[in-house]
Amino acid sequence: MIFRSRILRTIPALLLLIIMMLAGTASAEDNFCTRANLKKLAGKYFDALAAHDPSMMPFAPNVKYTENGVVTKIGDGIWKTAGKALLTRSIIDT
Repeated sequence: MIFRSRILRTIPALLLLIIMMLAGTASAEDNFCTRANLKKLAGKYFDALAAHDPSMMPFAPNVKYTENGVVTKIGDGIWKTAGKALLTRSIIDT
């Protein structure tokens, strides 16, 4: 009887662990860093700069942005003065 109650208490914990593991692998595959994704992200960055709109970028909530060694709020500095890039070169390393 004690053995059966231990098993019944363990099953929900194991199911929760399996669900968490499967959810973790699904999100890792969705965010997989490919050469194409990096190239697309670099293009989005230059488009966002030209539009003076940092909200076009998927920045992390706790991102730290600096210009010339000074911590700056995203949207200030070059974000206010940048124009369309006439030439861009992105070195993509995967």
